[in-house]
Amino acid sequence: MRGRELLGKPIFISAMPVIGSAAPITLSGSLLQSTAECLSMNTVALALDDRLNGWMEAATIMDLKTTIEMVSGPDLALARLAYAQRA
Repeated sequence: MRGRELLGKPIFISAMPVIGSAAPITLSGSLLQSTAECLSMNTVALALDDRLNGWMEAATIMDLKTTIEMVSGPDLALARLAYAQRA
């Protein structure tokens, strides 16, 4: 924190919900958790730097069969569309 103040750089916090592992598997549950994370990140940024970060996140989906994060596919496209509609 002290180094951030000395350099004059604002704090930047973002979220990366991984649907199926770090976020709920349902679309509504992952949207709710992601919204709460973004609001809490903005609260921290507002308290420390007197500014907001906005809505920043990059959702991915965990393939439960292979335990690999997917970066494309119809379910991820649907999730990203839902995330975009929220803001």
